[in-house]
Amino acid sequence: MRLVVKLQHVRDLLGESVKITSGVRCPTHNHKVGGIQHSAHLYGMASDILIPSNTYRFEILPLILSCFTRIGIGPDFIHVDIDQTKPQDVIWHY
Repeated sequence: MRLVVKLQHVRDLLGESVKITSGVRCPTHNHKVGGIQHSAHLYGMASDILIPSNTYRFEILPLILSCFTRIGIGPDFIHVDIDQTKPQDVIWHY
């Protein structure tokens, strides 16, 4: 529920909906899409947000930074997670 609350907060700050392209994954799907063995997606602690343009990325990134401490930047998505067992205050790229 904590993940959903944070995602809703980003949505409220943005003033429009965000499209989640990946949420909870089963191990088979996680492997198929190249997810890591202990991905936060497997435990319902991660979401990938669709980023349709660089302008949108510029608008949403500060909002995500205000809510999340684990952020991955992909070519057309931003990964956010709340997995406290992993390093915090990190941003990585795919």
